[in-house]
Amino acid sequence: MAKENKLKGMKLESLLSDAFKGKGFQKIKEIIQGNEIYPQKYSKQLLNQLDKVLKKELDKNEFTNVSLLLKCIQQYCRSDPRDGVNLLLQEGLIAKISGKLALRHSFDFASCLFYMVIWFERTREFLSLIEPSESTFLVHLVEDFFDTALIIGKSNAEGKKQLLESFIPYLGHLAADSHVSCFLRQEALRTLNTLLDNTGKEEKKKFAGSEEMCLLMKELAKAILDVGDYDIQIAIVEALFRIMLKKLRDDLVHNWFEDQYLAKAFREIKERDFETDSRLFLNKLNERLGDKRR
Repeated sequence: MAKENKLKGMKLESLLSDAFKGKGFQKIKEIIQGNEIYPQKYSKQLLNQLDKVLKKELDKNEFTNVSLLLKCIQQYCRSDPRDGVNLLLQEGLIAKISGKLALRHSFDFASCLFYMVIWFERTREFLSLIEPSESTFLVHLVEDFFDTALIIGKSNAEGKKQLLESFIPYLGHLAADSHVSCFLRQEALRTLNTLLDNTGKEEKKKFAGSEEMCLLMKELAKAILDVGDYDIQIAIVEALFRIMLKKLRDDLVHNWFEDQYLAKAFREIKERDFETDSRLFLNKLNERLGDKRR
């Protein structure tokens, strides 16, 4: 039985290699759709090969095949959440590694890219070109990115750290994008808030010192005014609370809202009474918008 499991574990990488050579994805689909998870063999070339074939499939609008490739990453993460995920992270799955770390592990620093960020952003471009209602497979692909991020964040502490540092801004940008369907915006925010759950003070201090995160928060605050969907408004307020410490949040809120009445109303939201206070704030905000409400 152990030998059989080992062979099944090695089979997925072999099938991935065949897919890279143009031999199709059907057998990969059969393994991924199985309920059992077997330890998976990993080589340093795998992520680079995945990158090449994934981009090739995106270029052909073969969103179902790209979803399968993401599910392969999920399979690796589930089968070996520590060493397997660490190897993927070291090869640049989420973020560039520092030069010091690269030297320590003898990595080719130039090859360590933000793979997931690049794939996600290329996929996001399709959302502006193809109506989600016209491409169910594209919507499923975006959801697979959300699932992949959640699996990495749940299974590996370093993975969650890198997601917080490098990936969540892109989730936030999608959530704030008025050209994206409300469903995907809501799912992006759900993923964002889940990753931000239990974020410590040190991480939040880093967010405050990040120009990218400060711009994102302003973008999200603007989306509260424009989105026209109450559930998304609530999720954005929750994200702003999870990203920033109270003292810094109170300082920044006047930059988020030009209307100082709204800035003051936002500051009155207390974390211990978040559900009630956030709804009171949104009631004031939506009343304030008057005829401009969507």
